[in-house]
Amino acid sequence: MLIAKKVIDSWGSWGVGSIPQKNFPLSKAKQKAYKFGSSTAWRVVTFGCLGRDFRLLVIVAEDKQECRVWLGEVRGNDTALILRFEFHGTHPGWHIHSHCEDTKEAKVGVVQYQSSRRIPKANGYHRKQEFGVSKDTLMDFVSRSLNLSPREFRLQ
Repeated sequence: MLIAKKVIDSWGSWGVGSIPQKNFPLSKAKQKAYKFGSSTAWRVVTFGCLGRDFRLLVIVAEDKQECRVWLGEVRGNDTALILRFEFHGTHPGWHIHSHCEDTKEAKVGVVQYQSSRRIPKANGYHRKQEFGVSKDTLMDFVSRSLNLSPREFRLQ
């Protein structure tokens, strides 16, 4: 999926604070998954790839050095979360929480589940420990990492 051609449906636009659940529905997630302060910016990118539809939730709070990039597959009115790329100012290192089995088996509506793996492990070596992103540089990184192009979000 990472190298396959993607068709962007929407780059979304930046919102601030809490995220309306309808923008990235996770039916079994607690409300705290959507509640953020006024310094938190977020946007949802939607795209198609390999005959499937995906949502990408991008969340960043520069002042807290918090970042979350969540990739989920659209399943009806819900989302099956496949990958979470995160940085938390409270502990070092960029890391991934990934569904390591067939993505078609990913559970719908939940943030984390038993078959997901953290890479690197919490007590393992983290190659990149600096936060080093802003709202704008984060979108460029996400675009390049997921092969989302052209980078139309700069026009918005």
